[in-house]
Amino acid sequence: MSALVDALLSTQPGHIHPPPAEAVTGLAPPVLLALPFAAGFALLRPFLAAPGRGTRELVSTATAGAVLWEAFRLPDQTPRVLSLALAAVALLVPVAVALGRSTRARTDTVLPWMFSACAVTAVLAFHDAWFGEGGSAEVAVLCGFACLAWYPLCSTRSRGGAIVIRSTAAVLALALIGGVAQVAITGANGPKPGVPVLARITVATTALDVVIVPHLPGPNLVHVTPARNLPITSDIDTATTDTRPGSDGGWAVITLPEGKSTLHLGDSPVPVDTGDTVADAPDLTGADGPECESALLGALIGKPTARRDTSPCPAEALTSHDAAALRTVPAFLAGRGQRMISLVADDSPRSRAAERTVREAAEAHGVGITDDPTAPVVVVSGWQTAAATVAAVAAGDHPAQGSYLAPWLVTPPLLKPPAGQVVPLAFTPTDESPMRYLSALADRASGAAPSTSGYQAWLRAQGGQPATTVRLHAASTATIPGSNHHDHRPSWLPGGAVLPVTGPLDPG
Repeated sequence: MSALVDALLSTQPGHIHPPPAEAVTGLAPPVLLALPFAAGFALLRPFLAAPGRGTRELVSTATAGAVLWEAFRLPDQTPRVLSLALAAVALLVPVAVALGRSTRARTDTVLPWMFSACAVTAVLAFHDAWFGEGGSAEVAVLCGFACLAWYPLCSTRSRGGAIVIRSTAAVLALALIGGVAQVAITGANGPKPGVPVLARITVATTALDVVIVPHLPGPNLVHVTPARNLPITSDIDTATTDTRPGSDGGWAVITLPEGKSTLHLGDSPVPVDTGDTVADAPDLTGADGPECESALLGALIGKPTARRDTSPCPAEALTSHDAAALRTVPAFLAGRGQRMISLVADDSPRSRAAERTVREAAEAHGVGITDDPTAPVVVVSGWQTAAATVAAVAAGDHPAQGSYLAPWLVTPPLLKPPAGQVVPLAFTPTDESPMRYLSALADRASGAAPSTSGYQAWLRAQGGQPATTVRLHAASTATIPGSNHHDHRPSWLPGGAVLPVTGPLDPG
């Protein structure tokens, strides 16, 4: 058993560093040191003479202390209530020890039931971690430790009851050894099929953030920030990252095989586990891939446990909320006496539906559609086409009287150029909820840029509902007097802000 502990303590992944919020991976030394005591006691107790009260209390208290130590080191995405519950179960052990000395008969009745409840929870946790879609091996290990912390205190006069309790403890001890090995070797949050892979690697002397989506067999989109031409190799494909209009960083499409393998980015290996081929894998190979990646990433950081997000990519359909926001633009311009606008769209299903929505709203308010480049331009395309339009307006090649962007075009690369960007939004990026998303994004994938699609996916994963009151917001990178020019805190628009410039608007 001690050899196993030594092996686990010496196991360290090489050449790859997890993102900041994932820094606490693996188990702390107190937990690893408690393993031979907790598991050994459970496995050997049926074959040895009955241990004394002091021995049993020592094993229980030491195991509970390890659980308490680790409970508050769980990753940030672990539900807070789970950490508190594990801590409470651990704290009750010394209470039970103290009470057992004065009320022996009463605790003898309660303790087996406490052990049974913990055992059921631990079994479910291990099942979810090993056979489910998003369970955490570290959480399962702690549930197993919490259960075995109660086992030494249990006693029963029933021979059948003793056999059941001892057998359950032995099975949990074996599962615990396997779970600890898994956490030590692969980390607390190893790759899971269909869940985006987040990693931080070092190439030469540069730290790079890596996101791999959808992390399923077949074509996958790899995002590397900061941008650089980086060769990528899988077991069956090769690619090189390159920039894409409308987004930050470098991008590459590479095919991954089924199951576990290693993706090499330069000389840095990143482990992946794509599982089996699925029929409904999202297509991220086209122009809208970066936006879909942002949405998948938002869904991941918004969930307490990582599970595959099966939502379609944002460009596949126009939501009712976005349609309502778009209808406010022709109404607003008509109210200001504007009689003509130009439209920029692409061939995605969302863009085609958005174009129809804007045309219908414009007709209802007496506003015509023109090719005149001096008319206000309403952009309802995806990021790539929008980037070209915004750049043309900023350079004066498209002398439009302002550029009105669709709600899904709120992302820093499309807001930085000085093109007079105005966006109909039902949220203000500086509000509490969008800033919570921004903070979570910076913690989990510091190189990723925020986006409306990412925020909406994060909000859905959190169980929140989108707001419905639409206001026009203007993007400005004007310097604010007294501001810190070296402020590197995460922002929706670095060096600027996206703020409301109208009151609530009626979509008509």
